Amino acid sequence: MARSVIAPPSDLSTLTDLDALAASFRRAPRARNRSPRTVDGYGEAVRTFRDYLRRMRMPTVAAHIRSEHVESFIADQLDHHRPNTAATRYRALQQLFRWLREEVRSRAAR
Repeated sequence: MARSVIAPPSDLSTLTDLDALAASFRRAPRARNRSPRTVDGYGEAVRTFRDYLRRMRMPTVAAHIRSEHVESFIADQLDHHRPNTAATRYRALQQLFRWLREEVRSRAAR
C-alpha cells in the first residue's frame, strides 16, 4: 500500500460525528452511480473505522480525527486482515475524507 497521509480538511467545525456523516457519505457514491458493492464497502469501512476509534478511545468527531488515527487503524487492519482488506478500507477512507473536503468547500461557498 502506498504511503499517503489522509486526514480531514482543516475546517470541519460544522461537521460532526462519523455516525451522523455516514448517511450523507453513503449517498455520494450512489449519486455518482458507483456499484452497490462499492457503496456497501465504503459504508463497512466507515463503520469499522468508527468502531475502532471508539474501542481505542480515539475521537469520532470529524474535526478531531487526524492522520495518526487513520494510520493506527490501517496498522490494526493489517494485523488482523489480509493486505487487500486493509488497502480497500484505506481507499474507502480516502474517499470519505475527499468527500468531507468537498462538503467543507460547499458549505463555505454558501
